Amino acid sequence: MDKARRQFLQIAAIAPIAAVALGRLAPARADTCADPANLPAAQKSLRKSLEFVEVSKDPAARCGLCAFYQGKGDCGTCQILTSQVSPASFCSSFAAKAG
Repeated sequence: MDKARRQFLQIAAIAPIAAVALGRLAPARADTCADPANLPAAQKSLRKSLEFVEVSKDPAARCGLCAFYQGKGDCGTCQILTSQVSPASFCSSFAAKAG
């Protein structure tokens, strides 16, 4: 086996492990979907009462994994907050999706 092929196979063997590790260590993105400063007062109040945060401290409890979240990609909508949120966000109404 030539050296280039051996190096390729070594990298290919550890790439999935590295991808998982980097995904766990990479900081979650902040909410880029709705500018908090431009939200109506009612929306600001609702977010405050639901303890909404831009980035969840728990990767297993974030908007992207919530039953009330609808969307794909960087932005989605929340049925509780009735506004756009980042999948990395969190609020106290979090309910894990079934299945």
